[in-house]
Amino acid sequence: MPKGIDFQQLRWHDVALCINRECNELSQEFKSFLKTRKLIMENFNYSDLATFQSFFDLRKKFNDILRNDISRLYTKKGLFSYYINQPTIRHNEYVLVYNYGREVNVVLGFGNWWGEHPCLFTRLWISHKKDKTGDFAKGVQEKMINDGWYLLDTDPNGYGVERRVRLIDFLQLEDNQRASIVNFFQQFILDLESVIPSHPTIFNLSAKPVLTEATETEI
Repeated sequence: MPKGIDFQQLRWHDVALCINRECNELSQEFKSFLKTRKLIMENFNYSDLATFQSFFDLRKKFNDILRNDISRLYTKKGLFSYYINQPTIRHNEYVLVYNYGREVNVVLGFGNWWGEHPCLFTRLWISHKKDKTGDFAKGVQEKMINDGWYLLDTDPNGYGVERRVRLIDFLQLEDNQRASIVNFFQQFILDLESVIPSHPTIFNLSAKPVLTEATETEI
């Protein structure tokens, strides 16, 4: 570094702090751009506090279904070598993730994608290392009993087969809401029963679970 020049590292958060209401319109637009790109965090508001308070009640409902019904059935069917798998928060999803090494995983849970209602979804993902041409993924899609399965082929690392149903569609089922939600996941597990055991080279049951981004502890 040339003599007489000091270097000070700044975060985008530090830059945003310098932009207040007295700054010009261009500066305000730049600050809005930083928020849009998630480079700085917007301030907390009262809605955030209400959401935080209700989140834990919702989490208990999700946990009750995923851990007490779905995870037990999944391992009972012999589709995974480890007993109870804990629900995990990742991206905009609250899910059970079953990893078969680093190349294959099965995901069951609740998601909230941009522009859509919150959904129940099930997904099978296979890396290009295991399924270079996507033939296996396409074959699984055709084999699944349920309608509504579609192929995810835009991931640069692999192929996915997914089905989703809007959570709002279950709200009208006052008496058997939980049973219908559980049945959605159970049907996927039953479909997998005819896929996983017959493809040991794809689904390595002896592989230890891959660490996920965040693992939820039991409550």
